[in-house]
Amino acid sequence: DVFAVQSEVSQEVAKALHRRLSPTTRERMETAHSPSLESYHQYLRGRYALHKLTPDGIETAVAHFTRALEIDTRYALAHAGLATCHAYAGHFGYRPIEEAFPAAKQAALAALETDESLAEANAALGLVALFHDWDWASAGRHFERALELEPNFATGHLQNSWLLLAIGRSGEALAAAGKAVELDPLSAFAYTNLGWIQFYSGLNQESLAQYDRAIELEPDHAFAKDQIAGTYMAMGRFDEALQLLEQAINPVHRAWALALAGRAEETREALERLTAKSNPTPPSAFDLAMTHLIMGELDEGFRFIEKAMDQRDSRLTIFANHPFLKGVRSDPRMLEIVHRLGLDAEAL
Repeated sequence: DVFAVQSEVSQEVAKALHRRLSPTTRERMETAHSPSLESYHQYLRGRYALHKLTPDGIETAVAHFTRALEIDTRYALAHAGLATCHAYAGHFGYRPIEEAFPAAKQAALAALETDESLAEANAALGLVALFHDWDWASAGRHFERALELEPNFATGHLQNSWLLLAIGRSGEALAAAGKAVELDPLSAFAYTNLGWIQFYSGLNQESLAQYDRAIELEPDHAFAKDQIAGTYMAMGRFDEALQLLEQAINPVHRAWALALAGRAEETREALERLTAKSNPTPPSAFDLAMTHLIMGELDEGFRFIEKAMDQRDSRLTIFANHPFLKGVRSDPRMLEIVHRLGLDAEAL
């Protein structure tokens, strides 16, 4: 019976994913999971795919969480998983911002209707407040509530590190990212995030060590490889960065590497290819802004930043302290953007 074999394989995959969870995470998942074992298995598969942070990974996660909800419509963790998928898709530019964040909020509220004490749902609302509303106080309250409910919620500490970095509290961001790794030492996502926070904090060598741990756990973790390339760029190791970026999730990062390397003509050629009408996935205004700013074309760069502001691109939350823009931080237009975001320029 082919279907029986498929079911057995699915169960074995789910069991393997369950074993990969840290003890604290496993205990939390078991406590909060659906009465339906198959729904729980779908949730585990969705959670694993989500943490790859790629377009395909998030799309796969949505399918698994949706299937979990088809089996058990009141499965709060699956609703919260969908909310996180939508928030990540909006943040990384995999889905239109105006669609992603309302969907994230709706799914998070659906989770809270079933279980108002669910940490994942509170954290998902924190993501919406952070990435879309730019309401730092509200985001802080949601993450604080999530961690009050579940102090050992590794992903909650990880997501809170993004807020702390955005508001200029880099030391606390490092501590929160480190706590996530401590609580979930089998998570490639947690190690990748700690490396990314270290990269933002100028700890390049340390960040590479975290990415290495992520790759040891998941050799095909494309997001970790993209972050390695970013650190290589910050260290001036441009050839190594460009080699990794041949398979980049976001192809505009290759243009950034060329610009940082001072290869202006090749950067312009890359931009022409990316912005050509024949390209089905043109770069965002934020990506183009970063490219022009790195090239030193400040007027053009800030023109695209204005477009990104109008679009509420969530990457603006960590724009002002980006390691590639050290030479631009004193520009009055940068300080104006920081002010409009409601951030403290001195803290950044």
